[in-house]
Amino acid sequence: MYIEKGLEKITSSISPKELLDEAGSDSEKLQFEQLLKLFDEVLE
Repeated sequence: MYIEKGLEKITSSISPKELLDEAGSDSEKLQFEQLLKLFDEVLE
């Protein structure tokens, strides 16, 4: 659910920093950082 919420916000062009600020637990932050890395790799 958290990742889906994050994807929704990415598509709404909210900055990743804002998303990380909203992340609840450390594990959610870690998951989201990994997701951002994956997006970076896909976009390159």
